[in-house]
Amino acid sequence: MALGKLLAEQLNQLAVGSPEIAQSLRDAGGSMALVVAAPAAQATLTFADQDRYSVTFRTLEVSHGSGSGTVAAQAAALTQRLAFLEEPLTLIEQSADEQTAQVRSYPPLREGDERWYWEVVLQGGNRPSAVIGRYHWAPGMAEREAVAYPATFSLVSRIADALNEALHTNEAEAATGHR
Repeated sequence: MALGKLLAEQLNQLAVGSPEIAQSLRDAGGSMALVVAAPAAQATLTFADQDRYSVTFRTLEVSHGSGSGTVAAQAAALTQRLAFLEEPLTLIEQSADEQTAQVRSYPPLREGDERWYWEVVLQGGNRPSAVIGRYHWAPGMAEREAVAYPATFSLVSRIADALNEALHTNEAEAATGHR
């Protein structure tokens, strides 16, 4: 079963009051964390609140037991697979030495001088991972702030699957845009 589908099923069970799911939630510094494992992959969703059909999404991390490509290929795949988000994503920074990449909304959503954007941090290596979150920045702020984002269970599932698929992308697939 796809990782995103498993995550959506767990969220649906939480919404209807499943005590097993509620007991499995972890405290994540003022948020809740739901961990879902599929064969060779894992998703950790942190959220502030939830209702029958949605969560106030903070971060979603997907990790996999093994990688099949470079972070450059994975970053290229992410920009394509997450094209359904509000803003297009682009590779901002990459370190081949450290096997990391940062993908961000470009251009970000702008309202006056304020900016909102998605950011995905990729980590390669033996257990590749991708963490996505939404951020806000405005003039006068010392640093950006992570913001909660209202997301339906379906959207969370779709993002999880996109991250998981991108972690499996190799150079040939990235070049052709196919998996």
